[in-house]
Amino acid sequence: ARTKQTIHPGVTCDGCQMFPINGSRFKCRNCDDFDFCETCFKTKKHNTRHTFGRIN
Repeated sequence: ARTKQTIHPGVTCDGCQMFPINGSRFKCRNCDDFDFCETCFKTKKHNTRHTFGRIN
């Protein structure tokens, strides 16, 4: 069974500039407007004291 990948309209990844973000989105809970796609969340650096929420 294939799962449908989520698309987050109007949201750009702050790591690789993917627009819109496809798949899981990781939103910084400390910054007003900072989002990563799943790949960037795993590989890019952000403030290590900040926490992220996963939005599927």
